[in-house]
Amino acid sequence: MELSSGIRKLLSGVKTNKSTPFNLNSMPYHCYQDVSNLQCYQSDFSKLEELTRVLANVDAINGKLVDTISNSTIFDEQIKHDMCTFKSLVRAFIGSPPVQHKMKQVLVSTMGTQNEPFSPFSQAREREPIVIDNLAKVSNFLDVSTQQRKVVRLKVCPQATQHRILTGTLKEVLNNFKVDLDALDSQGLDKDTIMGQQIVLTCLKFLTEAAVSNEPESTSWMRLSPSKNVNTSGSRKWEDVLEMFNDLIEYFRAETRLKLHVAKAEVMKEGLLQIKDILIDNSIGYKEARHQERLVQKKLSKTLGHSSRCLFTLLLYYLFGRVSDIEVDMAGGVYKSGSDNKNWLCMGRILTSDSEKMIERGVKQLDKALSLFKFVWETAEMKGHLDLQGHLWCVGEHNRLLRLPDRDSARTSVLSKAWRETWSTFPILSICSDQHFKSQDVTVDNYHSKIDKVVDYVGRRLLRLRDLGLAIKEFKLIMDYVDHKCMAHHVDLWMKMAIESGGEVLHLQLRLPGRYVGRHSPDRFYELPLSVIESKSLTKLVLMDGIRVGQAFLTHSIKLYSVRILKLCNIFFGHEGIIDHLISHCPLIEDLTVIDCAVYNPPIGGIPQVYEFSLVESLFLHGLHKLKKVYVQGMREVYIDAPNLESLHCCLQYLNTYFKLNLDSCTNLRWLCLWNLKNIAIGDKWFLELFSKFPFLESLELDNFSMSQRINISSAQLKVLKLSYCSNLEELNIDARNLLSFAYEGNNQPGISFQKCSNQLEVNSFSDVDFRDLCSLRKFVQNIKPQKIWASVSLFICLSILSEPEQGAFQVSSIPPTIKRLELQFSPDYEALYFPFMNYLLSSCCPNSISFSFCSYVHSKAFIEFLYETLMGRKEGKCHCSSSNTKCWWHALKIVKVICTFKIDENADFKTMLDALPTCLADEKIGFILEL
Repeated sequence: MELSSGIRKLLSGVKTNKSTPFNLNSMPYHCYQDVSNLQCYQSDFSKLEELTRVLANVDAINGKLVDTISNSTIFDEQIKHDMCTFKSLVRAFIGSPPVQHKMKQVLVSTMGTQNEPFSPFSQAREREPIVIDNLAKVSNFLDVSTQQRKVVRLKVCPQATQHRILTGTLKEVLNNFKVDLDALDSQGLDKDTIMGQQIVLTCLKFLTEAAVSNEPESTSWMRLSPSKNVNTSGSRKWEDVLEMFNDLIEYFRAETRLKLHVAKAEVMKEGLLQIKDILIDNSIGYKEARHQERLVQKKLSKTLGHSSRCLFTLLLYYLFGRVSDIEVDMAGGVYKSGSDNKNWLCMGRILTSDSEKMIERGVKQLDKALSLFKFVWETAEMKGHLDLQGHLWCVGEHNRLLRLPDRDSARTSVLSKAWRETWSTFPILSICSDQHFKSQDVTVDNYHSKIDKVVDYVGRRLLRLRDLGLAIKEFKLIMDYVDHKCMAHHVDLWMKMAIESGGEVLHLQLRLPGRYVGRHSPDRFYELPLSVIESKSLTKLVLMDGIRVGQAFLTHSIKLYSVRILKLCNIFFGHEGIIDHLISHCPLIEDLTVIDCAVYNPPIGGIPQVYEFSLVESLFLHGLHKLKKVYVQGMREVYIDAPNLESLHCCLQYLNTYFKLNLDSCTNLRWLCLWNLKNIAIGDKWFLELFSKFPFLESLELDNFSMSQRINISSAQLKVLKLSYCSNLEELNIDARNLLSFAYEGNNQPGISFQKCSNQLEVNSFSDVDFRDLCSLRKFVQNIKPQKIWASVSLFICLSILSEPEQGAFQVSSIPPTIKRLELQFSPDYEALYFPFMNYLLSSCCPNSISFSFCSYVHSKAFIEFLYETLMGRKEGKCHCSSSNTKCWWHALKIVKVICTFKIDENADFKTMLDALPTCLADEKIGFILEL
């Protein structure tokens, strides 16, 4: 086995729940959406080093903390929290660009150039922890087929279910229990603890006395069978052991510090239940005792399945002499390399120090995990060779290469302080003031001191790169409260250094508090230096907030010959023509964004002087043959001459103002989104001209339009159509045989008919709740034609203001239209509205599933539980079934499965899922699969 390692990693948003007292891998310390934000990583590295010092002699093994000096279990809650933070920080660093780059170099040096390179731990799922507690997880990980799993079970069971393996496993479970019971002795013994110690000792004695020795020097084979008249009814059975395990579990079920041991005792109960009637008394004679042992093996081999945790525990003892489930900090994966059918299994461990002892412990743990997977691979007779590669991640003082006594000559590289060299010379420099100070903490007195810290940090990083002769590939600066009087010359210098070194990406965002209109004079804004437009190497230029572009840009030579992406957001121009002039000198531009840019005019007289700002009203783009994507907001007139344009998003800043759009030459347009164009009257003729002018149009989104009462849309190319808040619309007829997605949102609910449609069509409707018209939502669904479309309809219930409904108007006996899905993007906060809200929804549709989205609203656990209990028939509602001859149809609707997107134990019950629900906005869902 070859163990190579890497650097260390920081930061991860892993969400995992396991059936352990605490999850050392699950707490997300940070969750950055942009992993290229290297400044975020750098600012947290000091925290990582501090935690390394705190946790120097602490290791996380099998879900518990261990003092590596005394080898005792640690129960301190603060240390547990620190370990969670430490592993979360390290986890994200491994996903960062410099660490991934360094790891590729390590792999090349350890694997050789003859193998095709691969990137372990580059995906977030590969950096998630994994607890291996049954063979099914191993088989799923290795993609073992069903037939091969049967082979594994048939080969494993006869070995792992031997009588001596069973008794050895039980003793190991009890001894582990005893160690932590003794550790609690210093905290004072209560009655249950004393009783638990007695049970453990009694059970260990019982198993020892009942064992039949298999050692060569043993004389147990000479023991004669008892005479026939001896009463054996009092002989001991495995049921006695089962009862002691039950007592042990019952006494300590509520003791969180012993949950690991209680859980393992529960696992062993599975096997004990199968053999409870078999004798365990060695006084019955050697041959009879051996017969009983073979019965144990036969019974367990027959009843313990491939996914049995009891069988897995027996296998662990058989292979390693240990019973604790195997926990790996980073799951990694199986990677193919080369053309010789070679596979690489990579897994990782996170260490708190680089001491010889800690590294040796890490190697042993990885060796156990990798060896288990290798054992299953070979037992399943999988095709190809499986090479093993373990990665150890730690923060240390030196690089080192360890030669450890291992049958495969394990080799482990620990890369440590070289990280600083890697990081400080990485060609992407990203600075965000939020990482140095918070906006709310800035005062008049401390502003300059906080800014000075940022200036010092950026200066040191840039000077080091310059001194080493390294190019700055990307320079990103996001600052709050920037006053050009103290910062301008620093920013000028930084950009000059980045541009002169051949920088390819420049992102400058200088945010000012509040709105600019009437609040800040142009002097408060940072004036962009002319050196920016002289760069021939820039491929991406992003300018946002608090930046002004002077009139000198109209006459100065622009050399942005390589720019492909240009984004201008809330920028202030000294002349309206600058923006067109700037864009026209980017001949290779492919992606353009212009949002709410303004022109500042000379000041109006008065003290203090008042400046007048006006939005840039027009945009004229000529001769941009490479331009493919445009996003424009705030303009009143847009003219684009770009024959290869594929995507256009256009949004008018203010409603009810004129707008002119000329795209005559953009015949290759495929994606069009128009917002807030109320002044344009849309009817059948408008759509006919649109699809005639843009014959390749595949996606169309219209938002906040005024339409004719009846609209006909016909297109053979259209694949995506979304209409939102289209006033006056009453009837919509769609003839689009290739349409794959249709979405509608709005207060009015027109009849929608699909003349021709694809079998893959998905229909999404976003609707508010209106208790004033209880039948509106149901009528809307029923008015979707033909009825076969209902099976592809998903209803999204948006945030609504709920009023107290009129009583007596809720009973619906007939089954409403059956739809694919009902997703709640909000739910009532008050219990009095729970039943009316639920009944309103289920009176409108019969969904195959109901889900709660936490993206924009944090749902109440109480309402989710109410809906669950009601649909399961455990809670009486307020319907009128009891006072009428008819019954509400939804009483026959039942939950068959609870699903969720957040990580949780696959066998978790509904209450556990409720406890794991997000407490803030998150991209997570929980839902119910339903059936009549």
